[in-house]
Amino acid sequence: MDEYKRANDDIRAPEGLKERAAGGERRRPRARWYAAVAAALAVTVALTAVLWPAGNSAALAIYEAEYPRAAAYPQEPRSQSEAAWEQFNEDWNAWREDSRGRRQRGVELMPEGYDDFVAGSAARFLTDTGGENAVYSPLSAYMALAMLAELTDGESRNQLLGALGAESLEELRTGANALWEGVYSDDGMLTTIPASSVWIDAGHELNGGPLETLAESYYASSYRGEMGSPELDGALADWIDAQTGGLLSKQAREIQLSPETVIALVNTLYFSGKWTGEFKESATEPGMFHSPGGDVEAQFMHKSSARNYFWGEDFAAVGLGFENGAEMWLLLPDEGVSAEELVESGAAADFVEQGWGWPDSKYLIVNMAVPRFDVESTMDLAEGLRALGVEDVFDIRSADFSPLTEEALFVSAVKHSARVTVDEEGCTAAALTVIPAAGAAMPPDDEVDFVLDRPFLFAITSNTGAVLFLGIVNTP
Repeated sequence: MDEYKRANDDIRAPEGLKERAAGGERRRPRARWYAAVAAALAVTVALTAVLWPAGNSAALAIYEAEYPRAAAYPQEPRSQSEAAWEQFNEDWNAWREDSRGRRQRGVELMPEGYDDFVAGSAARFLTDTGGENAVYSPLSAYMALAMLAELTDGESRNQLLGALGAESLEELRTGANALWEGVYSDDGMLTTIPASSVWIDAGHELNGGPLETLAESYYASSYRGEMGSPELDGALADWIDAQTGGLLSKQAREIQLSPETVIALVNTLYFSGKWTGEFKESATEPGMFHSPGGDVEAQFMHKSSARNYFWGEDFAAVGLGFENGAEMWLLLPDEGVSAEELVESGAAADFVEQGWGWPDSKYLIVNMAVPRFDVESTMDLAEGLRALGVEDVFDIRSADFSPLTEEALFVSAVKHSARVTVDEEGCTAAALTVIPAAGAAMPPDDEVDFVLDRPFLFAITSNTGAVLFLGIVNTP
């Protein structure tokens, strides 16, 4: 496995994990001062056995993913010499070609069923908020379920393939790998890092073939230890913290794998981007946000600029660009239409899928007032997955994990946490622009005023167009 290396023997469960990559410390998500930061944890597809042999507390045996090396976005040279600028131009061209090539591959090989999975899963996971904020990463869930499909066979696998919109395991594997490589970015300008890991109980011997596939095609690191022990739970929490910049530290510390767990699949997604156009902190003012539970005061960021304004039958929308091509889409339902209704009808997913290709748009001056927000949620995906046709893996009588082991296993939990923050701290591009309601009517000729002061939706898409995050902000 060229992408992986076996850790040295000095890595032991009681001391936690020392994460290293060839040539030095492993690169991890860096704390950014950027306007939008997001993280998701499609944890933990926990496979549990009813009876299991006595385990032992053997040291963690680790394979660690070595991610692709992206060309770094160059900084302008301090020296004004001709040689310094020649080197800068050379580095810039290398970054541009590397970024363009990865983006093109991601677009060309985007899994055909991914958009359908986004729409179908969002309708299951974001339509019963109870007035609370809800955040969901379809990409993180997709990758975790694709990994699960690699461990299954028979009808268990067929149901997963159906939910993910793939005709075969080979098609799913190729698509998931291209999706990973297409959205991955760690070049100093835009950070989008999906990460996967496999946690194996020391008391079980599993077939290595599927685990090698997870390593090679999904960049999945592997860890082995005593399930249910504080050491393994702590190591898992540390791994999640390292992959998500500490954004989901609270959720990570709450994960406790039971002693009956044989293997757990974990996927995370970390995103950090800087706006292409800044919001001025001096223009931020307090205002009232009309949440389902009553009015609350929020800090509204203001900006007026010429941009595309989009509208649909029941919503208005605006896109805010990140450097290097990622996007945040903001959708405001019309009066009398809830955010959940836009998700359930598929209107929100249709718009996000088309993005800049949406037919009803107009270029004009948009005067925006957008609340800063920090939203998070944790949900159990099991019932929603059953509604999408994934049933057998949850029942030990029907679950087929024969590629992995002859032991009877079943999926005991599929937990998902996500968080998105948008603020102005530490950077000049420090605010999120959200579109207020405008309805289905065409806007005025010159400019339009928007105040996002009631529940709205947002989506973050990669520079390949893949949906990374979807959410509903009921209270900023």
